[in-house]
Amino acid sequence: MNSREQSDLPPAPSYPSPNGAQMAQGAMQYYGNRQLTTDELLSAELSRETSGPGLGDGSSNGVHHGQSMVLSSSNPGDMGRPSSEDQHAHQHMLHQFTPSQQVGVDPNHDLSYGDQSARKRSKISRACDECRRKKVRCDASSETGLETCSNCRRLGVVCQFSRVPMKRGPSKGYIKELAERLHTLENQMQPGMVQSDVSYQGINEVSLGRSYQDFTSPVDSGSANRKRTYSVFEGLPSSSFAQPSFNTRGSQNAFDGGDTTADPYNPTVTSGTASKPGNLFWNPTGNEQDLPSGLEMTELPRHEGDDDMSPVTLDEATLDIYYQEVHALLPILPHTRERTLELLHQCHREAQEIFCYALYTVTRTDLTRVAGNFERVTSFGHAQDLLLFHTRQPLIVHSTPVNIIWLQSLLLMAIDCDTRGPDNLVGNDSAPKHTLISAASKLGYDLAKSQGQLKSKRTSDPDVDSEANLTRRVYVSLVILARWYAISVADATVIGGQEIGGREDERVVGQITTGIASYSTFLSEMVTLATVEPNVCQTNTGLGRMVGANLVASLERLADMEDIFKIHELPENSNARPLFESLQAQLYWTVRLLIKRHVFVYSPFEIIYCAQEVVNELHKATSNSRAQTPFDLHSLALASMTLLEATVLPEHATECWDSLQKVEEILDRRSKRNASATEFENIFGTPSWDAKIRVFLEWRRIKSQESQLQESIGAIAKSSGQGSGSQPPLGPNEQRSLQHLADLAVGAEGSVNQNAPSTPPPGLSVEQGETSPDLAPQLAQSQSGNGRVVVDFTMLTREGYLNVFSGLIYRRNR
Repeated sequence: MNSREQSDLPPAPSYPSPNGAQMAQGAMQYYGNRQLTTDELLSAELSRETSGPGLGDGSSNGVHHGQSMVLSSSNPGDMGRPSSEDQHAHQHMLHQFTPSQQVGVDPNHDLSYGDQSARKRSKISRACDECRRKKVRCDASSETGLETCSNCRRLGVVCQFSRVPMKRGPSKGYIKELAERLHTLENQMQPGMVQSDVSYQGINEVSLGRSYQDFTSPVDSGSANRKRTYSVFEGLPSSSFAQPSFNTRGSQNAFDGGDTTADPYNPTVTSGTASKPGNLFWNPTGNEQDLPSGLEMTELPRHEGDDDMSPVTLDEATLDIYYQEVHALLPILPHTRERTLELLHQCHREAQEIFCYALYTVTRTDLTRVAGNFERVTSFGHAQDLLLFHTRQPLIVHSTPVNIIWLQSLLLMAIDCDTRGPDNLVGNDSAPKHTLISAASKLGYDLAKSQGQLKSKRTSDPDVDSEANLTRRVYVSLVILARWYAISVADATVIGGQEIGGREDERVVGQITTGIASYSTFLSEMVTLATVEPNVCQTNTGLGRMVGANLVASLERLADMEDIFKIHELPENSNARPLFESLQAQLYWTVRLLIKRHVFVYSPFEIIYCAQEVVNELHKATSNSRAQTPFDLHSLALASMTLLEATVLPEHATECWDSLQKVEEILDRRSKRNASATEFENIFGTPSWDAKIRVFLEWRRIKSQESQLQESIGAIAKSSGQGSGSQPPLGPNEQRSLQHLADLAVGAEGSVNQNAPSTPPPGLSVEQGETSPDLAPQLAQSQSGNGRVVVDFTMLTREGYLNVFSGLIYRRNR
């Protein structure tokens, strides 16, 4: 680096040059043998560091002696016109230093005198390939390869310079930064000598015969707290310019690129001696030429069709229905069509077609109309097989856009599983929802971690559709779906432990999805409570009391969120306003019902009231032809089963049956909607699950009628004077009544015969009219003894309410 280019560095103090008379009187001894002060040594150190590649390798650099190489006349009248004696003295002093020492002088002084060729380096600025590999000094005189260095000549190899030279020298503004730090350090060490009215002299200005203390730097009042860029010398033990202790700026983390707050309890941090992390020898961002000679990067697996990047044509009507029905609740795709197509077209053709199958299926698109767009994927089942194959591979195998498309496809297919009904739980109709949720949870966690979206303080990108924000948005949707699935089947293995729904998510996912995520946060506690310690809340002492109090407190916090969706901020004429108002009340009462089922086990009134409110909200929604949501199935199934369980309680049976009558009306309206649905209609319809709910309604009604009939027969027998041990024979009317109930149970007539199975639901014995205590323990418990009738409401969430409606719970006990 040429010392003339260091114009940003303020000039260091200089001393007047001795004339002939002074030299004759022995004044030269002051310049040659005077012991330097600490400030002069520090200035010399700065000069040696900033002199660039022209520095010699020897330890002597001209500054050891403290001589200043700017020689000027001591006579003010002879400024710029040195006499012959002065010139002779100048030449005499210059001969005392070697050319390399002359180059290493203070860069603020004028070096225009003397022989310029003497300061030129005789060797090149970088080593040849062989010397660099051996890390030895190279003495080649040029990079043309015509003159071989001594090392290559001794080994008999070609002396070549094939490596691309890297940028050398300090970063931009580093010299100025060093000067400012030097000035601050001087002011801190010698505060009494500061003279703010004295400035440095220019390079070519006259140097008067004054002492060194007269040349002090001006003080910058804000230099101590000024922000600066991270220096490559900071924190290194061998650096002479370590960070001073008076700098209040936190250290820079080399990994996350952000400022970190210094630990006040760490003495190494407070003293400024803590080393900075980073500079690992295996840094993956390094040059490929720096890899070990024996290391070969593993080849990534190649799949047939990975090179086919031809764009697929996405149906516009399908995108319209997605953004109208799905995106407002679960924003899986980007907010704009353009960004969706841009992301999709960065994937290979097979990934694009898999995504299209997932999107077309969940939106009820007529596949025959868009069949011409598929070239590599033949069917929806083929798309699922390929998707599960790709997602079993590590995250690093695919690019970020491809991984986002995989995750979006998994979530769309998981939403479609509810429409396929109970058969999907065991894989009879497409891939099971558990498989899709498990694959999405693994992929979503790895993708969110790689994008830094699992931190409590995430990077704020103004582009809401950037890869990082899009990853966070899809991850929040994934956690919502996973938690509702986990509570429905009592599976704690797929529930995410990360917090969602905070204020930082509101800008990325939207206010509605943030509210849904906040409600879904309670599900993780309920799943843990139901699967780990299901009976912990059935005691009022010890751990049970603490857990119960915590659940009640959580319930009160939930009650304070009256308008978590912030519906008041929506326009008055917004078409989505009625949907969000109804959904907010529905989710509130559903979560409240889940919590009450575990806390108020011996107070069924609170539980029944919450179930009734859920049914009322759903009844109101179907009356107003409100579009269904992915959460309607969970709310209706949970509330219906709760009311069916409570019908065994004599004091609450009547009001429970009144609410169950509304459930039947809801099912009737939804059945009509499903029957008349066309393309793009009734996206979240669940006709198969509705049929199972209707079966359990009829089954419980039959059992209730049988119980009432038996009580009537017992009362007649008791009033006629017959013993309680013998029962009168049934007449023809009673026999026809029981036969009619049995026919209803097996689906022989009525509206049930369309959806009911060919055999009675498990646990029902038509001949004996009994309920197996192993298959329906809550009913058996209520009928045992002559005391108070009690229902164990925790058992439903312990076993999973969808497992009960699908019949899987009965298979588990066999």
